[in-house]
Amino acid sequence: MSKKENLLELLQKLDVNSDEQVYINKAIHQLTDEKQSEQVVARGLAKDFRSLALNQKLSEQGLKLFTELQKPNFAEDVARLSATMWTL
Repeated sequence: MSKKENLLELLQKLDVNSDEQVYINKAIHQLTDEKQSEQVVARGLAKDFRSLALNQKLSEQGLKLFTELQKPNFAEDVARLSATMWTL
């Protein structure tokens, strides 16, 4: 997922299997209707896809998305660590 492409745009153009589509639709609903943050939705989607991966039910596109969701976000992690350090 490139920096300029947001999660919603990516999810809307994916062509995945029916098992994955259930989780994709859930994530799209969370982003559009519930206005949840991309970070929260991405973590939930990674968790959902992890169960499919363990059961070897991921398509090629699903596996690419899952791999992308698993990549660390250093900027977010450093910001979270800094906030934690200030509260100690």
